[in-house]
Amino acid sequence: DDNVLVQGVLGSPYAVGFFGYAYYAENADTLKVLGIEGVVPTEETVESFTYPLARPLFVYSTADIMAEKPQVAAFIAYYLTIVNDEIESVGYFPASNEALNGARQAWLDAMGMGLIALPAVDPLAVTGDVLTAGSSTVAPLSERIAERFRDDGYAGNITIDVIGSGAGFERFCVNAETDIANASRPIKDRELEA
Repeated sequence: DDNVLVQGVLGSPYAVGFFGYAYYAENADTLKVLGIEGVVPTEETVESFTYPLARPLFVYSTADIMAEKPQVAAFIAYYLTIVNDEIESVGYFPASNEALNGARQAWLDAMGMGLIALPAVDPLAVTGDVLTAGSSTVAPLSERIAERFRDDGYAGNITIDVIGSGAGFERFCVNAETDIANASRPIKDRELEA
């Protein structure tokens, strides 16, 4: 859990931790970013992969879930539409156009749509609940997107359980208890098979 890591680092002058940049940004007055061979994380060094510890964030669902629960499809489409409007305010760097376009195309493919852009989502017209679980690194962003979705009129419930990427995949892939798995790493083959 990123919060636990932050507290551990704050509790010792010799501790080093690897956690989501949003948690650093929230504690920038007491934490110090360490460079790797002189390279510190910035939007440019993360995008160019010259900062080697950067990692993307993932939001996983399935075509079956999105077909069965249109509210899940709508929430993910909304997420992919506004993510870069909100991501910096949470403390992360914007997603690249390439990454966003790939994620948007995956959504369109899963929905069987031949469109070239995501359809507009009207949160006022969306009903039903959305259950997510997974990474503490992704949680601040998912919470912000959920807040915006509600502010724009969505009246259902969005549950965001922070249990770690692996536990989120277990709940999603094995137990089939959630609609979305939030992850700070790519899904593993065995998880995908499940």
